[in-house]
Amino acid sequence: MLNKAFFCLSAVMILATDSFALECFKASSKCSSTQETSEVFEPHKEAPRELEPLDSLRYMRVSADFLYFKAIQDSLTYSIKTPLDSTGGPAFSGGSLKEPSWKYSAGVRLDIDWPIRWDEWEMGASWTYLSNNASQTASGSATSSFYTVLSQSNVGLSGNNYATSASTSWKLLFNIFELNFAKSVVLSKGLKIRPILGAQAALIKQNNYVKYTYINDNPSATSPQTVNGNNKIWGLGPKIALDTTLVMPYQLDLNFLASVASLYGQGKGVARYSSFINTLTPFSESVVTQANRLFTNMQLQISFEKEWTWDDISFAIAAGWETQTWFQLARINYYGTITEPVAGSNLTIQGPFFRAFLAF
Repeated sequence: MLNKAFFCLSAVMILATDSFALECFKASSKCSSTQETSEVFEPHKEAPRELEPLDSLRYMRVSADFLYFKAIQDSLTYSIKTPLDSTGGPAFSGGSLKEPSWKYSAGVRLDIDWPIRWDEWEMGASWTYLSNNASQTASGSATSSFYTVLSQSNVGLSGNNYATSASTSWKLLFNIFELNFAKSVVLSKGLKIRPILGAQAALIKQNNYVKYTYINDNPSATSPQTVNGNNKIWGLGPKIALDTTLVMPYQLDLNFLASVASLYGQGKGVARYSSFINTLTPFSESVVTQANRLFTNMQLQISFEKEWTWDDISFAIAAGWETQTWFQLARINYYGTITEPVAGSNLTIQGPFFRAFLAF
C-alpha cells in the first residue's frame, strides 16, 4: 500500500515539473520573440550631427570660388552737370555730380590648405583675381552743360570751362595674395571657430579715361579733350581673421568670416592731358607722382555650406555674400591739383560668391 502511494506521489511531481518547465519555455520563447521583433521593427534613430575639429594630420583641402562682384571707387567725379542761365552760360548752382555707372563682373579665388605637424595647425595660401570696369556718357541739352572738372589750367582749360558732353571709362585690375595659419577649435556640438593669422599682399591697378566734347566757352580748344589717368598701388602686411561655423537643420552649416589686414605700400600714378589747346603742334602733358601709404582692408563674409562625405574624401558647396572695403588707398587725384582726393579714396568690392570644396 505504501509503495503504491509513493508511486502516485512521484507521478504527480513529475507531471508538475514538466508543466512548470513547459510554461517557462513558453515564457522564454515569448520574451525572445518580443525582443527580436523589437530589434527588427524598431526605427533607427540617427544621432544629431556634431562638429568635429579637422584632423590636420590627414586632410588637405582645395577650393575654388566663383565671384560676381561690383567695385565702387570713391572720388571719381568726372564732371558736374549744370543748368544754363538766360545768357547760355552755366548757372553755377543746382548742379549734379557725374560718376561712372558701377557694374558687376566675374572673378575667381583659389585656395589650398594643408596640414602641418604642430599642435594640429594648418597652413594655407590663396589668390583672388577680379577685373572690373565702369563707364558713363552724359550729353547736355539746350538747358544744361558739363564742367570740365578734370582739366589742368596750364594746358588751356580750367575746371570752370563747360562742354556739350562728357564721358568716362574706368577699369580695375585686382590681385590679392594670402598666406595663412589656422586652427579649428570646437566650442560645442554645434559651434566651431577657426582663428586665422597670416599675411596679405595686394596689387591694384586703376585706369580712368575721360573725354570732353565741344568746349563751349573756349573756341581755341580742340575737340575732344581727353584725360587719361593710370594708378597702381602695391602693399604687404599682417592679417587676422575669425571663421565661425554653426550647425543648421537639413545638414547645412552657416559660416561667418571677418578679417582685417593692415598693409604698407606705395602708389604711383601717371596722368596724361592731350590736345587741350588748338595749336599747330598738338599739346600734351604727363604728370607722374608717387606716395607711400599705410592702408587697411576689412572683409566680411556670410555663407551656407552643404557637405557630403565618402570614407576619407569630402565634397562641399557653398553660396554667400562678401564685402571688402579698402580704406585710404594711395590713389592720387591728378586732375585739377596733384593732391589726394578730399572725398577719400576708399575702394569697395562686394557681391555674391559660389564655392566648391574638396578635402582628401
